Amino acid sequence: MPVTHGINLAFIKASSPGAATAWGEWFDTVHMPDLLDSGVFWNCSRWEVVVENPAALPRLGFTHINMGRYGAPDIEGALAKMRAKSAGWRDAGRNNANHVVDEFIPMKPCPVSPPMFAPSPNTTGLLFVFNRCTDASKMEAWHQWLDTVHLPACMEAGQFAGYSRWTRQFPTQYGPNYAVVWEIREQDILAPHRRLARYTAGATGDHIAPPYHAGSLMFVARPRGKWGAAGLTADAAQV
Repeated sequence: MPVTHGINLAFIKASSPGAATAWGEWFDTVHMPDLLDSGVFWNCSRWEVVVENPAALPRLGFTHINMGRYGAPDIEGALAKMRAKSAGWRDAGRNNANHVVDEFIPMKPCPVSPPMFAPSPNTTGLLFVFNRCTDASKMEAWHQWLDTVHLPACMEAGQFAGYSRWTRQFPTQYGPNYAVVWEIREQDILAPHRRLARYTAGATGDHIAPPYHAGSLMFVARPRGKWGAAGLTADAAQV
């Protein structure tokens, strides 16, 4: 199986609920194969945001996430290749007027991150957690706390199947530049998030988050579309 050298998170949605079905079909059968044919990603999968109590949370500007797995470490070169291909998609009428991209985030692995878990039909959900260090002078200590204390404890408390940690290819000045993607393999995909919340609320000693740790966007997503959690691979897209 190819190595995942980076991930691309595209926060997406249909422009209106009435267009969602046709948009999803287009994404799975036209756009995703085009993305893979470009040689940028070796695998793509589409996920739908799930919230336990929608009324208790502010509405997100997107409903789905397309997660592309970069097949080579040169992410900037891959993006240039995609931009060159995109003009051809437009000229060939392969774009969709109802496709909305809220944000597009290329990410590379953090140095101490476990390898990205493989695409699998057994994955029932993903938990995306964005975070940052608020004090630049504490960055090294923050990474060490995450890698040696917090994330291993979260893995055990949440009973996740796996995780990987990522940093933006192009850092932003004010927003979170880091993310953890947690793999879920149980039917109640919100249960690990609940267990994680109980762990953090009851943390003691070194497990208490340091004052320079700041959480940000966090959401659970379930696999959607024709290709499910395993996604579509470049080899399959060319058949």
